[in-house]
Amino acid sequence: MLRVARDAGHDDTGRRPAAQRHRKIRACEVAVDQKHFRARRAGQELRQLQRERDPQLTPRERECLNWTARGKSTWEISHILSCSEAAVNFHVKNIRAKFGVNSRRAAAVIAAQLGLIDPG
Repeated sequence: MLRVARDAGHDDTGRRPAAQRHRKIRACEVAVDQKHFRARRAGQELRQLQRERDPQLTPRERECLNWTARGKSTWEISHILSCSEAAVNFHVKNIRAKFGVNSRRAAAVIAAQLGLIDPG
């Protein structure tokens, strides 16, 4: 009788035994989990860096910036917020300095792009 030599790692159908297939599948699942974890962690680190990079606005500065983005003048904002025009100008000056721009309009555009305000 003639016998055909078979690869010891395969069954009669030419496939690997179930235990080997399951080990390989599990190894792939672990690799995917690790990649998912790394991607998620990278996303969290990116959001943290963006928060650190974004200018930190006080609540009053944010209010002034929201009204500025809606096209309100210093006088109008001062009446809306029940404060003086000097106070509004003070906050707008701080906003411009934090964004590194020369105009309130530029600060409003950047803030909207960063998602810090809703220009509505």
